[in-house]
Amino acid sequence: LVHAKGAQEFVVTETDVNEQAIGAAFGSGKFLIGWQVVAGTTPETTQPVAAQFVTAAGALSGSSIAFNAVSPSGWCGESCPHIGSDGTIFLLVAGCGGSGGNNYKTQAVVISPSGSFLSAALDLNAGHAVNGGMEHGNVSFDGTNYLVVWSSGVSQRDVFGRLVSTGGAPAGSAFAIATALGHEREP
Repeated sequence: LVHAKGAQEFVVTETDVNEQAIGAAFGSGKFLIGWQVVAGTTPETTQPVAAQFVTAAGALSGSSIAFNAVSPSGWCGESCPHIGSDGTIFLLVAGCGGSGGNNYKTQAVVISPSGSFLSAALDLNAGHAVNGGMEHGNVSFDGTNYLVVWSSGVSQRDVFGRLVSTGGAPAGSAFAIATALGHEREP
């Protein structure tokens, strides 16, 4: 495909289901693109996120990466993939629904440039769980740690954050960023 202004477009994934909530980051000379796969209209039919490496020239690199209840270990992420990079490795973050005992977790996993998982799933909001699940997250890197931010809540959405090391370990506790009355969203 060629965009009307001359930019070339390409297909990263093409299935009979709905791919949405796309995240991307660049590192090790390529992009990691993540998306949510929705196979139906209810949360019970939402499938975990998937990801694919794409070269700087726009070619797919390797096979797509499937996330499920077995790989990476402890994973339940099923929505809103967000990705950051330290220039070499990647941190992919996704939210979990409230079904199956997941209690609206926000999870992260470190991914190598070859697509292997370098860490088990880390529950970012462990000990700081708020019903409502992750929404509108973001990931940034400061040269030492990733900062992951997300909004969660039901009747009132607030913004929370947590620092994560490049090894996928927490670098401190989850903390509230914005909790004023009303909805704080899309950090």
